[in-house]
Amino acid sequence: MKKDSVLKQAAVTLFYEQGWIATSIAEICRLAKVSRVTFYKHFPTKEALVKIVFEEQKNKMRLEFEQLLHDRADLATVIQRILTMQQEAMTTLYSASVLADLNAHQDEELQLFFQKMTQEKYEYMHYFFSMLQQRKVIRDDFPIALIDVLLQKIDEMLNTPMLQQHYHNNEQQLLKDVLQFFMHGIAYQNAEN
Repeated sequence: MKKDSVLKQAAVTLFYEQGWIATSIAEICRLAKVSRVTFYKHFPTKEALVKIVFEEQKNKMRLEFEQLLHDRADLATVIQRILTMQQEAMTTLYSASVLADLNAHQDEELQLFFQKMTQEKYEYMHYFFSMLQQRKVIRDDFPIALIDVLLQKIDEMLNTPMLQQHYHNNEQQLLKDVLQFFMHGIAYQNAEN
């Protein structure tokens, strides 16, 4: 395995366990069994590594969304796949420590990076749900602008202290519940209901 891959894998493991703020370059190098010199050959800073890790996660998820569109998946498949993708993300990168770091970090460059990623996510989700709507997978009586706002509100809900307290140590269930609630609302309803 390439050294940069070994370093990324070590970083993801440590970030998941303790967040990236508490993880040192020395710890990453120790787990990866490489020198600091090797680290700096591949990544100029720990923050650069953080960006790459999150960028790769975003790209992986985008490919899976694209596959859903390519396969012309029905809503049940879309919901199940989104929940599976989120579960995988929560068990490989988005631990409670990482989620806390996302809210607590003060690095201006990372703040801009995460703001840009969030904007790209909303733009892509606009496209994704527009395609689902065009294909009659989801209700077409809701304007996409409403879905856009709902997606932003979901992110706000996930950071609500009351819900975080209620779902303490079960953050994955919070995300699953919110997504199921949202997806049920945009699904076509049976006429007999």
